[in-house]
Amino acid sequence: MLPFKPPRVVDLLTQAIEYVRAQLGSDVPIGIRTRRLWAGVVAAHDLGAADVVYDEFVRLAGETGLTAQLRGRDQDVEHVIRWGLRGWCPFDTARRRPANFDAVKAHIEHGLRDAEETASKLDPWTREQLRLGGLS
Repeated sequence: MLPFKPPRVVDLLTQAIEYVRAQLGSDVPIGIRTRRLWAGVVAAHDLGAADVVYDEFVRLAGETGLTAQLRGRDQDVEHVIRWGLRGWCPFDTARRRPANFDAVKAHIEHGLRDAEETASKLDPWTREQLRLGGLS
């Protein structure tokens, strides 16, 4: 038994997915929903391995009905996600960002700063165990 309570493990990718999920309501026009999905991918691209981020956002698109609303064109959703992982804009040559891009990115970055601040307060042994996955 550890002489202290281990810190809570924070899954930033899951938090990002849930934040983006709230932005993908079926009452929002499909073009805006697609851009919001892309903005979420761009903002969260470094919160996990590329294949994990890709799979989670494909699942999110399916769960929110975005894939079905695009008449089942899985390739369109996958295209938007792949481009987002690369930081590219698939919508036009002006490389415009959706209106809530900065809000999504700021929310995710705030979570990253909180996690880094918490980790910096831990003793070196605990930080190393968390890095190695020994305290999860």
